[in-house]
Amino acid sequence: MSDPRIGLSVTHRRYVGHNHTHYSGSQVDHSYTMSLLSDAATEVCIRTDSDEGAVVAYDEIDFLAPIYAGDVLEVEAFVVGVGSTSRELGMEARVICREAQRLDETTTKLAPTASYVLEHPLVVARANATVVVANPLPEPPTPWGSQVAEVPDRPPLDAKAGLRDLQETWLRWTRDAREQIEKRAADLRSRAQSAVDHNEE
Repeated sequence: MSDPRIGLSVTHRRYVGHNHTHYSGSQVDHSYTMSLLSDAATEVCIRTDSDEGAVVAYDEIDFLAPIYAGDVLEVEAFVVGVGSTSRELGMEARVICREAQRLDETTTKLAPTASYVLEHPLVVARANATVVVANPLPEPPTPWGSQVAEVPDRPPLDAKAGLRDLQETWLRWTRDAREQIEKRAADLRSRAQSAVDHNEE
């Protein structure tokens, strides 16, 4: 009987900021992609076993195209095999948005911030990985997401509660600051008076 966890997939999306640029031409290094794939794998383990798990091996990984700052990257991790504590995952990273100037360098009328959604996502990496779950569930939860038996009801929201808390905090800080200033001023006056009394002697 096939394990119901096989086929479970998780997808993350991330805008690639310019602070991640590593190489010339605003290219991003491959470790950034691997970090995102690991994050998706972590959510897979949370969903299958209520445990973060850890990637222990990349059986195969291929980087097929560069990633640039300004891209919107979509990463997917999906379960292809289940062991007693291990989970075999397939992974894929795709660019789904890219800066317009990078797609068409001959166009000069576009704003430097212009960006396009790609009609066909560009696959930039594929991988097979093994994750190990330290404390696996004895059996998969059914349905997915039912690890938490009951979610408590939220209390009614008081729209003015946050404002009152902010006002109380501000008043407390102001009061504390005033007390410190007055204490410091009294200390300085006391020292000045002591100096005067010492000189008169």
